[in-house]
Amino acid sequence: MDKIRKKYYSLVKKFHQLENDISDNAIHDKRVILCKVRAVLLVLDTKEKHIHNGNKVFALMGKMRNLQVQRLILLSDERKSETYPYILYLEIKLKKNGMKIRKFIRKHQVRFPEIDRTKKTDAEQIKSELLLAHDKLRKMIVAIDTYEAATIHKIRKSFKRFRYLIEILSIVKTVDKETLDKLKEFQDRLGEIQDFRMLIKGLNQFSLKINSPIDILPFESIQTKLICKFSEEIERFIAFCEQTTLIAVE
Repeated sequence: MDKIRKKYYSLVKKFHQLENDISDNAIHDKRVILCKVRAVLLVLDTKEKHIHNGNKVFALMGKMRNLQVQRLILLSDERKSETYPYILYLEIKLKKNGMKIRKFIRKHQVRFPEIDRTKKTDAEQIKSELLLAHDKLRKMIVAIDTYEAATIHKIRKSFKRFRYLIEILSIVKTVDKETLDKLKEFQDRLGEIQDFRMLIKGLNQFSLKINSPIDILPFESIQTKLICKFSEEIERFIAFCEQTTLIAVE
């Protein structure tokens, strides 16, 4: 499908334009691009492993993004004087990770597979993958007894694929902007829970490293509130995903 291939090459071009940029926004954008490219390759029946060095650079950027987000949260916190040693530690880690990413990019450029122009992809194939993604997401949610940061992160990863398949479908079928915006809103909220999970983990590890306790209760309180809010709306979340799927595949 020409529109799908056009979207694919547009994403690839944008990734290469940002390839050497390790700023907060660029790292985030490149990770999102890779997630979207994986979804496009899925509907084009091309294995994501065909992205040469894709998984390696995604993991490296994931570590970098984790450090960047922790720094952003702490710099906006009123208690940053108490966490200042950890902020300095993050700055050092960011520099080291930045050098590692740049070195990797110089030696191992990310290369994306060419798409066979004779290969036909229609909306039905996208819908089929979307149904599978929705079924996996729903089963995962139903199987969860207690909502905590780790289990919500699993939901988030599964939801990402679901969301990006909807976005791909919107290239060839009308999907209203309100639905697309709502998908992004849910993903952002799930991501915020993961951000605090990683911050709490990082602070705990740093406390052990310097043998000096850091008060993480305020961050745990925020994380708990975010989890409670999501768990209270889980039925609405499930219903929204189901309704979105039904409308998309009709």
